[in-house]
Amino acid sequence: MEKLVYKNIQEAEKIKEINRDDLTITHYISTSTPDRFCEIMKPEGCDYSGYRKNPVVFFGHRSRELPVAKNEKIIIDETGVLAVTKFDTSDFAKEIFRLNAEGFLNSWSIGFVPKKIKNQKLKINDKEQDYRCIEEWELLEYSSVPIPANPDAVNLMLKEVKSDKIKEIIEQENLNSIINALNTKIDKLKEGYTEKHREDTESSEEIIKRELKIFEDRLVRTLIRLKFRP
Repeated sequence: MEKLVYKNIQEAEKIKEINRDDLTITHYISTSTPDRFCEIMKPEGCDYSGYRKNPVVFFGHRSRELPVAKNEKIIIDETGVLAVTKFDTSDFAKEIFRLNAEGFLNSWSIGFVPKKIKNQKLKINDKEQDYRCIEEWELLEYSSVPIPANPDAVNLMLKEVKSDKIKEIIEQENLNSIINALNTKIDKLKEGYTEKHREDTESSEEIIKRELKIFEDRLVRTLIRLKFRP
């Protein structure tokens, strides 16, 4: 089964047009700029034919809730994938539109399935590095998302939000971003540990499981001694 992948883009400076009368925003949902994970999305490789059959737009990828907008057009250019997003007239959707239009929300995230991936070395900004180029991919959906850069940005955003529901989602997304950042650091530590001990016959996961089992056994024996101590 092909895996659904999410990728965020913080592109406030690349917003092309905001129409407050029609509640529409023209903006990029993906660009060819390498991200911090050394991945490059090829705009020309985007297949959005399936998505256009049901072009809904959510807030925070909450697909079990009603969409806040719909996509009216997808345009592929040399910069990336440009979208024209028209927001609904519900109070919730209009609040999401306002926060985007005024710059308190400036991030978008795509849900997609990679179809063709190529690893290659590229020289960008006079620095050669290994990149993962996603040459072909299927767009499944995109969402407006709160990706706060720091705690001050979170507090500023929350002061401007009128909806309790949106405040709850922003706080949850902020917590998720912290957890994801920690998981990324853990993965990098595991990769470094595996590389350092690559000649070992056991994988890093097996070593961690063994150490955890030893710790659990010691903890159980200690608790038993404490319980039956005269």
